[in-house]
Amino acid sequence: RLAERDAGDVVGVTWVSNLLTVKADWREDSSIQDDVQFEMDVDYTLNSQVIIIHVKDGIVMLSGDVDTFYQKMHAAEVASRVRGVRDIVNTIKVSWAVNHTDTELRDRIKRRLASNIETRWVSERITVKVKNGIATVMGDVDTWAEYREAARLASLTEGVLSVTNKLAVASVNYFRHQSS
Repeated sequence: RLAERDAGDVVGVTWVSNLLTVKADWREDSSIQDDVQFEMDVDYTLNSQVIIIHVKDGIVMLSGDVDTFYQKMHAAEVASRVRGVRDIVNTIKVSWAVNHTDTELRDRIKRRLASNIETRWVSERITVKVKNGIATVMGDVDTWAEYREAARLASLTEGVLSVTNKLAVASVNYFRHQSS
């Protein structure tokens, strides 16, 4: 994932297909499953959640229910650190317990964009719309890192069900115009 992110940050790169595979030490699936379960049990944000872990050929399949999108993504991150894990299939469902109005969600996302070190420089150029918990971010940003971070911040905002990213990366448009 880091290699994919680094490649995407290169000016002029418009799309990255990550075909890398993890060459992990072979371990028994039961050992991997035990270690993933242990890591979930000792993780403060996950230990009270219902997460079902199944491992086949080093591929960890996560299912169950969590309270927030962050917990879903964090569970995959925690599992990815276990030795022997080759890949992760994350089908965990998020059951939002807290309801927020669309206006509250929009305002929370805007505040997060303005206070984040990666997006604060372009936050005024990002428009946020929310309808029925589905957020849309639009506007122009300067880098792919800002593009990804804006969508990530919106998706990790409690109460947001999904995010549509309609941001345009200005450097891509700049290079397209220069080559014409």
